[in-house]
Amino acid sequence: MTVFRHLCVRLTALPLALFLPHSADATAVQQTDSVFVQTVRSQLDAARLPWTRWPVITDVQTEVRRAYDAQAWKPLWMTDRLPTPAALAMLSELRHADRNGLERDDYDVDSLSARVPRVRFAPDDSLQVRRAEWDLALSVAATRYVLALQRGRVNPRKLFALLRFDRDSTDGANHLLALRTTLRPNDYVNQLQPPFAAYRLLQASLPRLQSMARDTALGMLPSLPRRLRPGMRWEGMPLLRRRLAAMGDLPSDSLVPRDTILVYDRTAAEAVKAYQRRQGFTDDGVIGDSTGARLRRPITDEIRQVSLTLERWRWLPKRFATPPIIVNLAAFRLYGFQGTSDAEDSLLTMNVVVGSSIDHSTPLLADTMTSVVFRPYWDVPRSIMLNEIRPKALQQPGWFSKENYELVQDGTVLAPTRANLASIASNGVRVRQRPGLSNALGDMKFLLPNEEDIYLHDTPSRTLFSRARRDFSHGCVRLADPLALAKLVLRDRPEWTEERMLEAIAKDVPTTVRLKTPVPVYLFYGTAVARSDGAVQFFADLYGHDGTLDATLRRGYPY
Repeated sequence: MTVFRHLCVRLTALPLALFLPHSADATAVQQTDSVFVQTVRSQLDAARLPWTRWPVITDVQTEVRRAYDAQAWKPLWMTDRLPTPAALAMLSELRHADRNGLERDDYDVDSLSARVPRVRFAPDDSLQVRRAEWDLALSVAATRYVLALQRGRVNPRKLFALLRFDRDSTDGANHLLALRTTLRPNDYVNQLQPPFAAYRLLQASLPRLQSMARDTALGMLPSLPRRLRPGMRWEGMPLLRRRLAAMGDLPSDSLVPRDTILVYDRTAAEAVKAYQRRQGFTDDGVIGDSTGARLRRPITDEIRQVSLTLERWRWLPKRFATPPIIVNLAAFRLYGFQGTSDAEDSLLTMNVVVGSSIDHSTPLLADTMTSVVFRPYWDVPRSIMLNEIRPKALQQPGWFSKENYELVQDGTVLAPTRANLASIASNGVRVRQRPGLSNALGDMKFLLPNEEDIYLHDTPSRTLFSRARRDFSHGCVRLADPLALAKLVLRDRPEWTEERMLEAIAKDVPTTVRLKTPVPVYLFYGTAVARSDGAVQFFADLYGHDGTLDATLRRGYPY
């Protein structure tokens, strides 16, 4: 405040003619206006701002042009002589873009701050060109920033063909015009961001992670032994304790006096178990290859995981006609919305098994659940028929029938002769598994019409749900509690009580129940999940999607 007051005094002591053009200067003002308009128009026409980090502006060219046109091509962020208070507020907002998981350098905040237009009015054309470029660059940065927070930077369909949903409509021009008049841009952009509790909790985790990344006392851990077990000595224990305490896995009072002890004691082992649970590992307290590699990686890697997951949350619609189901493939977890709240204690949650990362990855998709099938047939996918079932059926007589499979051609069941088995996946001969205890789909499946034939289903194999990593399916999503999901999606069919569902499951033939209101389903991918207690779970980049998105974002605007 003192600096500002001195500045005001010094400015008011200068001759007024330095600030207010009059008499002969009127022509200069007109020339200045003309130079501004010409500069802004020409650069918008060229869709290029040469001195910015990402100079090609085709992504916001139309929106920014509409905003200037609405203001009769006057500056949006300046008076004749000074940046407006809203301009300075916007620069401050861009300076803190990282609190939203964005990169401040993408919005040229340092360059814009260094190039703030001079106070003194001058008719010099080169100065007016620079002022016009500055005004336009701030307009581009502000528009990109608000759109990034509203809908994400990348169009998800460019990366994942099955993510077909109507993205929320945006109006970059109106956003820009609103930002140019507000002194609280953070309040404005906050109302446009995803309303999900999961998004907000993840966003709130960033300041602590960023603080840890800046803390030089939390440096890289020294080399670990092959397997560090409780009771062993290791020179890195003091630093490990500090890191575990900073991450919230070790109570801070445990550092005294243990922060100097080199023994991997029980207290530290319990903290490591908590850390392992957050990382999606088996919580055995042993620091082996996976846990050790994760502990030694930079905090900036975790910050990047959070940022990439925030980006994906921004892709999703903000409102739903029907409460959705979101399956986080990377976290092996299903979330069924039961109303408008998405606080975790108000959701139906369950473990899931997803497609193998080796050869059967589950695709990201947006679809609509249309029906539930109790006691379903399993129509075996072509690849499984060819690569797994036909070879076994031909090599092991009796195996085919024992596993409850049957051959079908044009709706007719064929005898499992060797000739017919050899015709599997040709001449219209296909394999299906009859309803029963051994059926791969268990007692029910939930249909999502899509060309990849991906759906959610029960399974007779229950042991996999207790594992930390659960990518074992051929692509579909297996459910730990399918009956609970059936109750959720059939909530508007009160005649379908739990008793009636169990009766349908007891039959030997399929029963299909169409949903009165189709339910939106999103197979999502987030390798970072924040909890209400402040803990953040990190999961492996199962299918490499983080790497792909990261590489795309690093190529920069216009993506």
